Amino acid sequence: MAHRANRIIRVVIIIIIALAASFLGYMLMNNFQFSKGVSILVHFPSVGDLNVGAWVRKSGIKVGSVTKLEIAADETTVMATVRFIPGQTVREADKFALVAKGILGDMYIEQRPGPADSPLAEERRLYEGEPSFNITDLLGGSTMNTVTDLAASLKKVLATLEANAGALDSSLKDIAASAKNVRIVTDRAVAITESVPQITRQITTSIDSLQASVADVAATTKKVLAGLETNLKKSGDDLSASLEAIRRSSMEVQAAVEQLTAKDSVIAGLSDPATAESMKTTVKNLETISRQLLTVSQDTGKIVKGVSAIFETK
Repeated sequence: MAHRANRIIRVVIIIIIALAASFLGYMLMNNFQFSKGVSILVHFPSVGDLNVGAWVRKSGIKVGSVTKLEIAADETTVMATVRFIPGQTVREADKFALVAKGILGDMYIEQRPGPADSPLAEERRLYEGEPSFNITDLLGGSTMNTVTDLAASLKKVLATLEANAGALDSSLKDIAASAKNVRIVTDRAVAITESVPQITRQITTSIDSLQASVADVAATTKKVLAGLETNLKKSGDDLSASLEAIRRSSMEVQAAVEQLTAKDSVIAGLSDPATAESMKTTVKNLETISRQLLTVSQDTGKIVKGVSAIFETK
């Protein structure tokens, strides 16, 4: 009887130990905290694969865990209850976001600290959480339809490119040739541009030399014209004086002839026919000489007038 009682006691003890171990394992798996820290509420549009017991991390360090997940009052979003490890700081300006370990890894909540001067959070303060990037959401619904449509469009573009491969190849060759010609023209333009300063300097030097030559020619011409004008003026004065002298001589000769041919002159009183004839011949010769001198005087006067007209025109 006693032996049987001992066996029952042992079975009960083993059961108690198993239950205790199971309970302890359950608490450890759900991040049960024997001493409680600050508890807050985080409101998420969706939590994805986040589970009760998921860790809360700050800069990769575990600072708390999710103790409860429930549907919010609007019945479309989720309210998560987070309990922090005693001693961990939670401020009103902190932010909380869902994060996945890798693309398809477990979900946890990341605490993003706010300013250090922000007040400490009160018990069960409500925060608006930031949704995580979810590859499932990305690849589902309208996103997949968009990707499918994009793939079909790309396939059509590729088919069009293959159908027009010859034309594209020809166009590419033309573009390459055009680019080569443009490069040649550009190089020539650069060369011309680089030579422009030198050409400009040469043109400027030639213009300066031409201006100096023109100035020298103008000065020389002015001097020549001044000298010519002076010489012609002097020659004109001499010609005028000569003409005046010729006129006076001609008038004197004419007066003498008139005196000789007068009725009361000595020649008229001569009775010798031979003398008279000789004197008559002499008088005729003098008349001829007088006319010739008068003609010369008139021609000289015309010359002087022509020269004066030339100077007046200049």
